[in-house]
Amino acid sequence: MKILFLDIDGVLNTPRTAQLFGNQFINPFLVEFVAQIVAATDAKIILSSNWRIDEKELVEEALSKHDLEIFDCTPIFDPYELNAFHPRSLEIQMWLDDNEAEKFAIIDDDPKADLKEGSFFQVDETVGLNAGITERVINHLNA
Repeated sequence: MKILFLDIDGVLNTPRTAQLFGNQFINPFLVEFVAQIVAATDAKIILSSNWRIDEKELVEEALSKHDLEIFDCTPIFDPYELNAFHPRSLEIQMWLDDNEAEKFAIIDDDPKADLKEGSFFQVDETVGLNAGITERVINHLNA
């Protein structure tokens, strides 16, 4: 199974769209890039964004307009556990440890999501997901 770990802030929305439409806006034009990835690779979407905690329904609604759905979410840690912040890469690694993935890609604007395995695709938060990164992710997942 091919997996796409998906962040929202900086990937499917930008500071500009948040300013224009509010913080809970997901840009449908950027979601179209996710739809292209899923159509070309048959990847399952794993929501790794903090939106999985309180705004998962908004993400599901935005994705459903492109016939996409969330397959699963990364684990949610207790923020006081070990008195430490858990980087997204740890949450992704825990999901991978508990599930089988033939190949995976991580799309995020935060470099702390990188597992250092060539599967990380960093997005410029001011632009969001774009055609170039979409093509690279498709090539990676289909390699």
